[in-house]
Amino acid sequence: MKNFIKMVLKYHYTVIVMALFILIMGILTIVKTPIDVFPEINTPVVTAVWTYTGMQSKDIERRIVTIAERGYAANVNDIEHIESQSLLGVGVIRVFLHPGANINTAITQISASSQVAMKNMPLGIRPPEILKYTPTTIPVLQVIISSAKLPLQKVTDLAQNNIKVQLTKVEGAQVPLPMGGKVRQIMVDLDMQKMEARGLTPAEVTKAVASQNVIIPSGNTKIGGKDYLISLNNAAQTVDEMNDFPIESPHSNQIVYLSDVAHIHDGNAIQTNIVRENGSPGSLMAVYKAGKVSSLNVVEGTKKLLPTIAKTIPESVKMQVLFDQSIFVKSAIRDVIFSGTLAALLTALMVLIFLGSVRSTFIIGISIPLSVLFAIICSSLCGQTINMMSLSGLGLAIGMLVDNATVVIENILRNKEILTKQGKDIKEIIYKSAVEVATPTLVSTLSICTVFAPIFLMEGATKYLFIPLAMSVIFSMIGSYMLSNTVVPVLVDKLLKEKEVLDENSLLYKVNNFINVNFSKFREIYKAFLEKDIFTNPKRVGKVYGLIILSALVLIPFIGQNFFPEVDAGQIRLHIYAPHGTRIEETAREFTNIEKTIREVIPPSELETVLDNIGLPASMLNLAFMDNSYLGVGDGEILIALSENHKPTKKYVKELRKRLNKEYPDTQFFFQNADMVGKILNFGLASPVDIKIQGKNLKENYKLTTQILEEVKKVRGVADAHIHQITDAPEIRVTVDKNRAAMMNLSQETISKNLLTSLTSSGMVAPNYWVDPTNGVNYVLALQVPPYNVDTVKNVTDVPVSYNNQNPVRLSNVASVASGTTCSVVDHYDIMPVYDIMLNIQDRDLAGVSRDISKIVKKYQKLAPRGTFIDIYGQAKSMDYAFTSLISGLLLSLILVYLLIVVNFQSWRNPFIIITPVPLALSGILWTLYVTDTTFSVQALMGSIMAVGVSCANSILVVSFATDKMREGLTSTQAAIEAGYTRIRPVVMTASAMILGMLPMALGIGEGGEQNVPIGRTVIGGLLFATFATLIVVPMLFAILNKNKKYEKVVDDD
Repeated sequence: MKNFIKMVLKYHYTVIVMALFILIMGILTIVKTPIDVFPEINTPVVTAVWTYTGMQSKDIERRIVTIAERGYAANVNDIEHIESQSLLGVGVIRVFLHPGANINTAITQISASSQVAMKNMPLGIRPPEILKYTPTTIPVLQVIISSAKLPLQKVTDLAQNNIKVQLTKVEGAQVPLPMGGKVRQIMVDLDMQKMEARGLTPAEVTKAVASQNVIIPSGNTKIGGKDYLISLNNAAQTVDEMNDFPIESPHSNQIVYLSDVAHIHDGNAIQTNIVRENGSPGSLMAVYKAGKVSSLNVVEGTKKLLPTIAKTIPESVKMQVLFDQSIFVKSAIRDVIFSGTLAALLTALMVLIFLGSVRSTFIIGISIPLSVLFAIICSSLCGQTINMMSLSGLGLAIGMLVDNATVVIENILRNKEILTKQGKDIKEIIYKSAVEVATPTLVSTLSICTVFAPIFLMEGATKYLFIPLAMSVIFSMIGSYMLSNTVVPVLVDKLLKEKEVLDENSLLYKVNNFINVNFSKFREIYKAFLEKDIFTNPKRVGKVYGLIILSALVLIPFIGQNFFPEVDAGQIRLHIYAPHGTRIEETAREFTNIEKTIREVIPPSELETVLDNIGLPASMLNLAFMDNSYLGVGDGEILIALSENHKPTKKYVKELRKRLNKEYPDTQFFFQNADMVGKILNFGLASPVDIKIQGKNLKENYKLTTQILEEVKKVRGVADAHIHQITDAPEIRVTVDKNRAAMMNLSQETISKNLLTSLTSSGMVAPNYWVDPTNGVNYVLALQVPPYNVDTVKNVTDVPVSYNNQNPVRLSNVASVASGTTCSVVDHYDIMPVYDIMLNIQDRDLAGVSRDISKIVKKYQKLAPRGTFIDIYGQAKSMDYAFTSLISGLLLSLILVYLLIVVNFQSWRNPFIIITPVPLALSGILWTLYVTDTTFSVQALMGSIMAVGVSCANSILVVSFATDKMREGLTSTQAAIEAGYTRIRPVVMTASAMILGMLPMALGIGEGGEQNVPIGRTVIGGLLFATFATLIVVPMLFAILNKNKKYEKVVDDD
């Protein structure tokens, strides 16, 4: 280190160039690095979406999903677990892989396994749609497309085949098919009476249409010297042509035309999804971020492209941006930067007041931006983005970034007053001063870095959140130490050769003089206090020390615990479940009434947007991007965006929860996380707490689930608790008399195809398409009896399935009908059926609720049938894991810091003295959380880790100085007093800088500032108590434990 500092002072131009290089590269890195609210959470998941239109969920589960799941479990590598959900006509399977697994290999294996599994599935099944998925996938932007003049079908068609196609050009954007609206479809509305009159069944008409509208090439022929292409009128060129499709009736031996038994028109598929923005229907497009592109870039690219797209669609079609998450991201990032800048200015102001030197403050102040830029460069090289967590790390470190430079300059100025009188020149003074503190500051810096090192050993999704924060702290501290031993000595040599003289009439001189005079008095009082009270009565100090720790331990049960601080992003997400079996039209009416209640609760001045999304999307692939809260046409969600300067969102949620449950007792309301932070922390789950009851004994497990639900509802703080699965959806059971059907030459297949075609369309049994020559788009050609003609049980049983001697054989002739109930949702966890109890938390901390629920779970686990397992998932489980990891990491970091100091001091005794402020730092943290009514969270733990590191770093300065003084011949008591007296200034400056640096963060300034409040408060509280220990307990213990210790004098060889 001595030779290094000599080289620095000799080659000062090289040092200045290095600083400029950091400045230039840092600015370029900021411009090039993606910016996001959270770091990329790399949890590899593959989603496979299987569809079979019209098939009940229990059959989807048994005949498709279970077969596929077993195939994946046998053939796909590195599976962590498998989740699936079976709904009407669709099964969604999510394969969660272990961290580090090759997701592309998994996709290939799942695709191959699916092809094999299809051979054991129902005929007509299509291969699944497979895509990469992350549990933190959320839309960064939504666009509502509507028109006051064009029909909704036309608007949806433009959204699907024009707007969506163009939006996919945005780099990093992933745009699923639009939700809501009416999907264009060529509809052949079958008339059952006309079919009966002509002796036709729905299946026979479908077969005839399929044979008339075919896509088969006709080839080419060579005639003479020409090669002619042959075209045949296989497919209809217009919709009207289909009216003339001939149909031969096998029962009446007559030719009829399609128009004789059906109404053919350019219409839309039966609507299963309704989207309304402030009451007006439209089509909704969600834009997701894909890959490592910044969310801000995706949003900006989308917004930039919309005006261009607008020129390609009719003027009456409007595209409006909703729920733009970039606003929150920008505000949050801006406010974190503002807080950091304010912290830096406050820190610099504190240094200026203490040192009374503008030049010294300038030198110290330079280390802050350069250290920050150095950290950003290093983090970017490690593949990290600029996000809230990395910026929080920089904010956490800002108060410490001046410490190394402050210690160096303070030592130089102190030695300058002494050594200048001895004839030493400035370079010698700088060299001696820098060498004196190089090792202590190195150990201090390494101590802070070491306390964050265990974070890199974390596993699971939470590690992706905190590694960027740890990187920011570590790299900035390394940068700070490097700059304090390079740039600072060089600038001191250039700027502080002559003593800076302040104008006695200036404000700075007066403030600095006031501080110096009073601080000198304080030092003398402190020294006298050490000599007369502390060293003469150490037991008193020990009692106070122990009393503080005990008082803090008593507070633990009164401090709540949450996974992450709540963030008020001004959005409300309300999922609504109408009574089971409700048709979509009735669900929409219910939503209209609920909207009126919402508008009564939230004043118009605070209400910006109310967006309804009712039912299941027409494209089932969209389910891969959504959580599992959507179950069918009887449920949906309302997204509410509040305007600026709104009252706390929690207030409205609480009021709405109370009023809606009272006014709509038959409807289930479930408030979900609407902000980006909350959605990401749920890691793909629909609720923060999810109790899973897993096992094959469905009857007993459901009974168990209802019992658990009743007890969970009684837990204080639980809200919106409900069983996720629907087991009592209304069902019409059709039982075919197979003997009677056989006597009429009817098979079960024939009956099924006729019934499916009549009720759900021919899309599954005989898929057919028509190409619109004006835009080249393929549209589904579907045959179906219009729903308004099948609105009674009798209409269902009147479906013709065959003919006997010209007489129709209706379904009622071969089958009986009975009403009943069935499950409309089937979920699996690791191929085993599972029931979910989902719930929210209100007016209580997550850990408190989780503890009470855990007691209930343990109770019922003992009563559960063999093979049934009950567990808690969601944020509660993530929090427990994160807390365990971080607390274990904190203990490990203390051990590592202790061992590091042992290596430096070559002693077991002095390192023990150095870590004695840690218990008081932790006590201060507990007291601060209790007094400020702040819950304990992972953010608070990160602040605690920092407070521990800083407390050790300050103690190292005191013990290191005392050890040097003992080497000069002083007794342990004299050395301890001298160390406290001399180092009180840098210790107080360091603590004050850190406390001032954390103040803006502790106040939670700006958008999303709530999430960093625990960090600031824990650091401030921890340092206040730890500084007391550093200045009182550490000198006292040093004097006592080193009483008989002898230190060899070190001879300076320079």
